[in-house]
Amino acid sequence: MSIEARERRRALCLVGPAALWTLAFFILPFAAMLALSFR
Repeated sequence: MSIEARERRRALCLVGPAALWTLAFFILPFAAMLALSFR
């Protein structure tokens, strides 16, 4: 495994959780708002 691949995997492991939290806090409220507005 090359150093570049190892660094890329490490970067994805660091950025992945941040992206998931961003989705959880921005996408889920919008989805809930849409669901309630069409109820």
